[in-house]
Amino acid sequence: MPPRRETVFKIVAAGGSALIGLLIVELGLRLVLGAPPVWKIPQERYDFDAVIQHRLKPGQTAWTHAEPVRTNSLGYRGPEWSATPAAGICRVLALGDSQTFGVGVAEEDTWPARLAATLSASDPDRDWEVLNAGVPGTNTWQHRVLMEELQASASPQLVVLGFFVNDVARPYVPDPAMGERERSAAKAGLVATLKRSAFLGAVRNVWSTLGQAIRPSRAFEADNHVVDGTPDPLIDAAWESVEASLTAMQEATRSDGAPFVVVAMPRRDQISGKNGGRAYNDRLAEIADRLGIPFADALDDLRDLHEREGGRNVNIAWDGHHTPEANQTIAEKVVPLILDQAAETCPSLRSER
Repeated sequence: MPPRRETVFKIVAAGGSALIGLLIVELGLRLVLGAPPVWKIPQERYDFDAVIQHRLKPGQTAWTHAEPVRTNSLGYRGPEWSATPAAGICRVLALGDSQTFGVGVAEEDTWPARLAATLSASDPDRDWEVLNAGVPGTNTWQHRVLMEELQASASPQLVVLGFFVNDVARPYVPDPAMGERERSAAKAGLVATLKRSAFLGAVRNVWSTLGQAIRPSRAFEADNHVVDGTPDPLIDAAWESVEASLTAMQEATRSDGAPFVVVAMPRRDQISGKNGGRAYNDRLAEIADRLGIPFADALDDLRDLHEREGGRNVNIAWDGHHTPEANQTIAEKVVPLILDQAAETCPSLRSER
């Protein structure tokens, strides 16, 4: 074989071997860690907002991972809402961030939708409706603003806030430069394709972990301080902001006659047991108790689910958002609080017909 042809043959053989090796690694990672989410284009889109930084684009049809997303004319996930609940309906307003919106899951698998179904099954004497007002990337002060708006435009009879670790944050001045930037269709399609690789996802996670170990970002450190309870003046200030927002929400709902409840949703490493910290859960519980806000903590229930499912079906692989199974567990945790508070605001209507 001529030297040049032999060199080409060796290069092709080496490339083929490398490709086969990558395919084996890809399949192995998928078997061990699960397949990465499939991202369809376009993903949910946002508009800049001068009050709370961003809102979901109203009236859009898009995707969250590979699950369809629709937003109503107010910019919330799901169908249109009436300004007031129909006769005989007990309306619950669900507030929160991406865990409430339901990143990566179908509309019917979000915890607000599972809450509506579980309430209907648990209390057939009432007709239940749960509005999903979750907006990804928002914090407690933004949830307070949204709640005050929706008290007028949706007239809820109960309000439940889904609280996540990164909701411990202080208000900031909205900056248009921080708003969502939509990628071109070609670039978005390329990014979505690359995200389907378990190998590239693992490389990205390792690179991110090493980067955080060498030079942790402020956001990464902040979340860890929240979970672990280690002293940090900025986190203490953020907790003061959280308490101020919860106080305002409690007072607003009291004056409106719509009870307010809070459910704490844990981080993935808390559920798996990799991080045993529960300072976040305990501090939120203490604030809720002091303010007289009915409170539920889903950590132990989700840990039980994690153990029953062998470490799967709690958080979306490579993503961290809750699965349908986890959302069902959260809904079941909230139901007793809602039913207890509904005794006065939503009397048993069906029995009166």
